[in-house]
Order: sequence, then structure tokens, then C-alpha cells
Amino acid sequence: MEIIRKLQEQYPTVFTKRGCYDGRKNLYSPVKYSFKNKGQSGSFKNTGQFEVNDGGRNPRCVRIQLAARINPASVRPAIGKMLINVDISSAAFYKSGSPIKLCLEYLGRSPEEDPSQFLSGSGLNARTRRDLLKFIRGLNVRTQRNGEAGRVRAIKDISEKGADNLMFTTEDGRTISVAPRLRTGKLSFASSGFIILLTRWVSKLGKTAWVPMELCDVVQGQFYRKTLTPDQTKHMVEFSTPKPEDRLRNIRNGLQYLGYGNSPYLQDFGINVDPNLITIKGRILPTPTLLYGQNVTIQPRDGRWNMRHKTLYKPEKITGCAIIVYDQRFRSSQEEHLKKSLLDTTRKLGIQGMPPDPPVLQKDPKGDAYWKHLQEVAMVHKTAKGNMPNLIIVVLPDLGYEDIYVRVKNAGNVKLGVATLCLK
Repeated sequence: MEIIRKLQEQYPTVFTKRGCYDGRKNLYSPVKYSFKNKGQSGSFKNTGQFEVNDGGRNPRCVRIQLAARINPASVRPAIGKMLINVDISSAAFYKSGSPIKLCLEYLGRSPEEDPSQFLSGSGLNARTRRDLLKFIRGLNVRTQRNGEAGRVRAIKDISEKGADNLMFTTEDGRTISVAPRLRTGKLSFASSGFIILLTRWVSKLGKTAWVPMELCDVVQGQFYRKTLTPDQTKHMVEFSTPKPEDRLRNIRNGLQYLGYGNSPYLQDFGINVDPNLITIKGRILPTPTLLYGQNVTIQPRDGRWNMRHKTLYKPEKITGCAIIVYDQRFRSSQEEHLKKSLLDTTRKLGIQGMPPDPPVLQKDPKGDAYWKHLQEVAMVHKTAKGNMPNLIIVVLPDLGYEDIYVRVKNAGNVKLGVATLCLK
């Protein structure tokens, strides 16, 4: 966005009326631009190439090609008028600031904890390092250079060793670690044992460099485009579903922030936008009636209903059940309470077959052998009861290991073909 804005500011004779950039590949213009590149003969009616100074060491090259007329999808045609659809949206972002604190939070630790226990060359196993790399790969960070903010780089990899053990050969043939090399360059960082990042220049040169986490800052405003964990999804849904009156107020505030009346882009397009919202007549549909066991009906109110003293309409029978516990703080007293609660709850819901004393296995949440764990507890049940279970209860750890839920569901529902129920 910033590059396109500077492009139009630095070449006002070409971009006589400002175009609207969609943040991807399209620049919408109210007029047809005429391109003529310096140093080349003739006019290029459909293609223009420009050097844009963005404050970096070398100017950026921007190439623009004219396309056919396009009707923007953000403007909706209506009877006798055009409408702009304005709504609020939510997105997940990486936290800006220290990448050390960001990684600690990803690992389920407090950002104020001593990172040397978790982010040192010997503090991460191969699986955790791989998952951490998947989380931060491609993330833009700004490096420090002689105490000053340097250029923005994108994370490409994480070293298997710390800065004090990662060796390389200098120009004069000496073999030294990264830590003294950086310190001789007048850069200071707290511990040479932290895992360091392999980053690449955001330019066409493609150079790489090893940089400790302490010498990086996560650039603000970066979308998190990867799959959210179940807990993150839950918080995201809660955050992005405000009350109708709050949503309307946010939309009105958003209209003031957009400032359509003061936009030079819309003025160049000759467009005036009425800031008042349109109103339409509507009606509330009747709430459907819910049918439970023993022909009991419920009429929900405001999207809510109570299941107390209700049984399921057609519950599935449990032919066998087993339990895996990944929470290392789980005690024998809690185990007995869980068994009793499962038995009482299934009886109240009308579910038959829950055994009073299902087999239980305690397992370490580290590693990726969840399919083997489920297979093992299923075989324990088969040895004791004579048949495979059709339900496996999994007690997840309270903190960290956010990906266990997805891995357990995949191992049970897809690979083993057994329903799983995850609890915390």
C-alpha cells in the first residue's frame, strides 16, 4: 500500500488522478494513464515501469500494465442507486515487539519467564522446534544494526544450535561462532545461547544472515494466516460476535474513520457517498421447536434453552470406553471423579453402555505418537473386555501443546476410526 502511494506521489504527471489500490495486484483508475519510460523510445500505451524511492538503500522497481475496464465488486448495484457494503471484520495478527516473548507465549509459557530454559539451542526438541518454525516462518522482523533499527527481513529458518555453538568460516579463513562475530560488530544481546533466526533481505538480492532473537523486533500489523488452535478459535469467535447495537456503533465509527467525504480518490472518481445507513423492513422468523427423548419439546428463547432433566432423542450406545490422560498433574482422586462424572452424565442423557471403570493410560504429551497411544489404549480395552472401544476420552494438558487436540482427532476419527472426546 505504501509503495503504491509513494509511486503516485513521485510521478504526479503520470498519475494525474489517484488510483485506488486493492492491496493485491489491481490499481483502479478513473482515467487512462499514459506511460513513457525514460531511456527508451516511443510510448508504451499498456505498460509502465517506475523506480520508487521508499527510503531504502536501493529504489524499488514497480511495473504497471493497463487492463480492461473492471466493475469493482465492493460497490453493489441497487434500484435507482449504488450501495457500498460496510461491515466490521476480525482477523488474527502476530503480536508486535519482542520475538522472544511471542515464541514463549506460543510455547504456552509466560512472556516474562526466563527464555534460556525454552529457547536455547538445547532447550527445544526437534518436534517443538519444527512447530515453532512453522509458526514464525515468513514473519517480518526489523533487525538492530549498531544500536539502530535496520531493514525489515523475513524469517526463513531457526538454527538447531545457539549463537555460541553455530560456527562459520570468516573471510580470513578463521572458524568462529556467531556470538563473538556479532559482539565484535558492537551488537549486544543478553545470552549467546538463544536460538537465532535465519532471515532473508526483503529485496531482490536474496542474501541471508544469522541474527539472534534479541536483536529483532516483530513488525506491527502482520496477519496470522495459519490455522488457529481450538482455544484461539474459541476466543476469536467470542471477540468477533458483538451485540447488534455494538456492531452498529462500530460500523458508524468505521464510516467516520473511512472518511469517504474527504477522500481525494473518490473526489477524483467524482463519487459522493451518503453517510446515512439505509433501512429496510424485516421480520423475526418463528423459533423452531426442539424434540428430545420421551417426546419432550423445548421452545428456545433468544437462542437459548435448558437441557436439565432432558434425555437425547436417539442416543448412540457406548460399546466400550477407554481414557488417556496427557495432563501430568492429573491425580488418582481426579481420575475417580472423572469416571463417576462420565457415568452419571451419560445416564442422565439416556446414553447406555458407559462402563463404571474404563481403563486409563497416563502418557507424556511431548512427541507426536498420539496415534500409537490411542491404538495402545484400544488394545488394552480389547484385552480386558474382549472388544474394541467406540469412544476414547482424552484429558488434555491445561497449558501448552495446543496442537494436541487436532492431532488426537486425526488419530482417532481418521486413522483408528474411533470417536474421541477431549477434556481439560
